[in-house]
Amino acid sequence: MPKYEEDYKLKFLELGFDGSNGDFVMFWTQYNDEITGKIGALYPFAYEVRDFSKSLTVILRNQLNLPCNYYSLFNFENEDYLFYDKSSDNVLFIKSENIQKFIKDAWLPTDVWYLSMTIVYRYHCCQLVNRD
Repeated sequence: MPKYEEDYKLKFLELGFDGSNGDFVMFWTQYNDEITGKIGALYPFAYEVRDFSKSLTVILRNQLNLPCNYYSLFNFENEDYLFYDKSSDNVLFIKSENIQKFIKDAWLPTDVWYLSMTIVYRYHCCQLVNRD
């Protein structure tokens, strides 16, 4: 619904999302629903943005010191992590056993997966591709 799309866009803007995050913002403001795939379910991220202070991302920042450029796209039901990196406009898949190393050492293993949000927006699907 257009009213909600505008509300979501304003919330994203308040969080510092800009033109470089345009596909990501457009996708979540227009298609805000849970998406289930092979590696887990993407949480309806725009709902998180509505009350960001109570979001999973804020919880992970407080509990695990998740850097501020990452936003969680999985909910607590998943053991692994899927983060949107606002700085690079990519999505990273991190296995649960690597989360501390990823956060503390900014470690990116060779099995980190990236996803162009343009692909998600155009096809409304989540197909992860290896960065190599």
